[in-house]
Amino acid sequence: VDSHTEARVAAGIAKLRQGRTTVAFASSPLLLDAADRVVLVHEGTVVAVGNHRDLLRTEPRYRAVVTRETDDEAAATDTANGVGDVPAPKSDDVPAMKSIEEIEERA
Repeated sequence: VDSHTEARVAAGIAKLRQGRTTVAFASSPLLLDAADRVVLVHEGTVVAVGNHRDLLRTEPRYRAVVTRETDDEAAATDTANGVGDVPAPKSDDVPAMKSIEEIEERA
């Protein structure tokens, strides 16, 4: 998704989540920064819970995911401008969550 569309999606999500509990799966810095709480899952296990800025400072695995997303966006922009290739996403890069109860226990 290009940055303009992503901003529109983020604005729509922000409007829809008012007064509601919302669970979203994202690696986009824009969407993560808008979240009240971010849960980092690695190899099926919750490894960190916090807000976007705190996790950027304290959790190297989180920083790597966000940095990879930012790098992929830059590569996509370059490709759109005729420069470079966009790396294909890997299905094993997306960790699976065991259960919502596990998140609540670790929060």
